[in-house]
This record gives sequence, structure tokens and C-alpha cells, in this order.
Amino acid sequence: AVLALALSFTGCSWFEDPSPDNARVVVQGRAGGMVRLTTSSKFVSDVNELGVTRVVVFESDSLVRAVPFDAEFRIRGDNRFFAEARWIGQDVDSIRVRVYLDDRVVFDESGPLINGSPYRFVWTLNQAVTQLIEVIF
Repeated sequence: AVLALALSFTGCSWFEDPSPDNARVVVQGRAGGMVRLTTSSKFVSDVNELGVTRVVVFESDSLVRAVPFDAEFRIRGDNRFFAEARWIGQDVDSIRVRVYLDDRVVFDESGPLINGSPYRFVWTLNQAVTQLIEVIF
């Protein structure tokens, strides 16, 4: 009976690993504009008493690409992902940044990028984060 009960759960999602395999960043905006995308899965983060998520990045990758672009990153096993999109050059009135974990949209923001202010995204498995993000490289 115990074996039958155990076998009946094999079709359920109870034992499936909820962590994503890939993170994907899609940046749209004025065609030809340049964006610096900094990503990492090697960082620690926590939320302080003021509600600010502090991220300390140990290792990161940076790429500069013309908009629009789509980039995918393998994060399996790291269970965390950080992305920062920063416009290079003059201010831009409209940019859209989306982040997917596997096929699920987890971040979708758009608007102006002024004075080099970036769009930032932080995700960690089973850890709360806020939209106020401070980064230390």
C-alpha cells in the first residue's frame, strides 16, 4: 500500500525542482541605441531595515549591444540572477526591459532612462527582495 501511494505521487509536481534553468533578458527601445547589460548569478543579497535590497556582486559579465536585443543565461544550480540594463549615451525617452525565468515573465518595466539610471532586477530562490536595489561590485 505504501508503494502504491508513493507511485501515485510520481505524476504530481510535489517533487519537481522549482528552480529555473535559464534567465532571459529582452531589451527594446529606440533602434540602434546602445545598452550595457550587466548580469550575474554569483552574488549575495538581503533586505535591510529600510526595505532596500542590498546586492554584493562577486562575479559579473557585461555586454554592450544595440537595441533591440535578446540574451539568455544559464542559471541552473545558482538559484539567483541579477541584471542591470543601462543606456549608453544620451537619455532615452522609452525603453522596455523584460526578464524571463525559463518561460515565465518575472520583470516587465518600461519608461525613460535618464542620467544613466539603470533598470535593475534581482531574483533569488526562496528569498524576498524589494524593488529598491543597491548594488556593490
